[in-house]
Amino acid sequence: MKGKPHNCDECRNFLIKKSDDHRFCCTPCRRKWHKKNNGHTLPAFISDKINSKQMAGYPDPVVYAPPPPSPYIPQSNKKIGYAIAGALASGFILKDKAAAVVGGIIGYWLGDSQDKKENPIIEAKNKEIEFKLSLNKMVAKVNIKTLEPSKEVIKPKALDRGYASIMANDIPLNSGLSYKLDGKWKYFLSYLPYGFSAIIYGLPKAGKSHLAIQFAQYLQSKFGDVAYISAEERTEQPFRDKLQRYKSDFRVIHDVTQYDGIANMIKDHKPKFVFVDSLTRLGLDVEAIRRFKNEFPNVVFIYVVQSTKAGSFRGSLEIEHEMTATIRVVQGVASQKGRTVSAPTDLMVFE
Repeated sequence: MKGKPHNCDECRNFLIKKSDDHRFCCTPCRRKWHKKNNGHTLPAFISDKINSKQMAGYPDPVVYAPPPPSPYIPQSNKKIGYAIAGALASGFILKDKAAAVVGGIIGYWLGDSQDKKENPIIEAKNKEIEFKLSLNKMVAKVNIKTLEPSKEVIKPKALDRGYASIMANDIPLNSGLSYKLDGKWKYFLSYLPYGFSAIIYGLPKAGKSHLAIQFAQYLQSKFGDVAYISAEERTEQPFRDKLQRYKSDFRVIHDVTQYDGIANMIKDHKPKFVFVDSLTRLGLDVEAIRRFKNEFPNVVFIYVVQSTKAGSFRGSLEIEHEMTATIRVVQGVASQKGRTVSAPTDLMVFE
């Protein structure tokens, strides 16, 4: 096609086609190509005349695209435009050359003052753009470096067969994040790792909700972002009395609808600690607990569970296997056992 970039069929020199049959950059190249493709040997006097530029050859033709627009904001330059506008307006209205000159000077002055106001703002924005561009380059370099294998730290490698492996002595010690407790709660639970979960169970009127509200208020005052789901007593007077007794100021969630309601609440408010009072009233089972752990791995969950007359909590025994600790409340005394402390501990609820 005429005007299309092309490479010479013989020396690969770049050319712009003048017609559909235009295939060679010069007559020697056309002759050379025809002699080679028609079975003739190339005479020495022709090959000697081929210059070094033709012998070197050229790559395929490159179609040059216009450069991308600059991200920077151009400087304001309104002086000339204002001066011309002022001169034309004054000359047209007053029909006097002197008035046009004066109008041009006034327009130039107005444009210059406008430039002095806008250019500092534009320079500040350009500096911000330059900083973001340099930051993006730094992030790109860091991302490239992180893709390179490290000889110092061995990380688990996901294999095609569906599992990951790491040597035992390469696993870092004390790498998990946790909340450090103090006072009686340190004695009772030691600390709370991210993703900690526990159940508080006992007979009615044993003090389960009192213990849960006390612990929720302690976490609120020390770490913040506690959500207490009140499904047993909702916002009725007995529950309000307990909140007032322990000077509670955490967020209370009520009229929640099973798993979806709790999940939506966590996504909306992003609490660090969630108290569910009670698991039995909301009808949540072990599968719901597993879904909470998988979907919100850094949230601490404390579940209040009703107890049977025999003293064990209601529901599947699989629930206990999903917990970090279990807390049993009997006549105002809470007993805790779990992986956060080396031995069972007791705590007076109503002291």
